[in-house]
Amino acid sequence: GIGHGAPYLNLYVYHAGYVVSQTSPFFWLARTEGILAYASDRYKFRRPRKMFPFAQAACEARAYYATFAALGAEFLEQAGTALSENKIRQAAFFTAQAAVYFYRVLFRVYHGFEEDTHDLQIMHERTRTLSAELMLLFEPGNYDSVDTLSRLRQAYTKARYDPDFFISRDDTERHIHRIGRLRKLCGKLCSQRIAFYEGIGGQTAR
Repeated sequence: GIGHGAPYLNLYVYHAGYVVSQTSPFFWLARTEGILAYASDRYKFRRPRKMFPFAQAACEARAYYATFAALGAEFLEQAGTALSENKIRQAAFFTAQAAVYFYRVLFRVYHGFEEDTHDLQIMHERTRTLSAELMLLFEPGNYDSVDTLSRLRQAYTKARYDPDFFISRDDTERHIHRIGRLRKLCGKLCSQRIAFYEGIGGQTAR
């Protein structure tokens, strides 16, 4: 999808029957504004006849954000507390939990349906094109490598049970800082998307 605040192209591939059956704002917009690239002669592409209830979508997105972004923020706060107590593995796990919440909230608010994975790297790939800031947040620089997503992905699955899992205090502190930036971006992008829903909903009501 492209547009509506997303500055880059992101390719989604779904079966036509699945697209038609979905009732999310993302798929409604795709069917309404999308360009049909290919279809067999027997397939007829039908645009939606009814307006989508965007005012309701805005309310649902706002409620989802308020509930689950708050949980992500709580995990991030717990990560900072654990780090101050020198509980490094616990801090890494809490940071990973926070990142998962922020990505899932961003995906849900923007698309209108739930993410089907908890893999941080997959979730980042699916949402990174929503913002240039988000796209660059975890990109390596000329002098520094950025391994936050891969390390937190390991922490999410191994920090609690794998005795061989290790992460340094400095690295954990660096990851907490980056996920703090992710939290701010999540709030900014979700606010933009909710405002977009409200704008269309207001136009429909008039």
